[in-house]
Amino acid sequence: EHPDGHRDFYLEAESLSMRMTMGQVDIQVRDKNGNVIADTKQDRIAKNKMLAELTSEHASRDENLGLLLRSFNAAMHNPNNELVYLYEIRDRLSNIFGNGTTARFELSIARENWSRLGQLCNDEPLRQGRHRGRTGGELRDATQAELDEARGIAQTMIEKYIQYLNAASSEIL
Repeated sequence: EHPDGHRDFYLEAESLSMRMTMGQVDIQVRDKNGNVIADTKQDRIAKNKMLAELTSEHASRDENLGLLLRSFNAAMHNPNNELVYLYEIRDRLSNIFGNGTTARFELSIARENWSRLGQLCNDEPLRQGRHRGRTGGELRDATQAELDEARGIAQTMIEKYIQYLNAASSEIL
């Protein structure tokens, strides 16, 4: 533990099976000479910076990107309807590409992720979901893990759309 309060953890493992559940963990891998080989924090910062730049570049030219971002923002600020807004992202992408199959293909979105977002938003008996009364049974609050999963899938969908826009604009040049 350092005087400023942050802590470093070191792990030496030969054979290991481990499961941890917690917030985001940053890992820095160093070789035997202390040189950084991998740094998840720096990788995440670089990715976020690149996505922010691409978002800024494409949002002014692509109305759909603005709508996708508005839906994600609404989901984050309206927890009682979070899954309704996250599903809007999947629905918008289907509309942009004509259908879900084409959207999945063009954006390289795994069928499992596409379906899982639909399941969480539509089929589970969740208070935050789109079809709250359809199940006819008791509704429950979505677990934190379910919400994190839905957010992650929706965020990845938006990121893939931004990358699609960037590739399309590069082809034009």
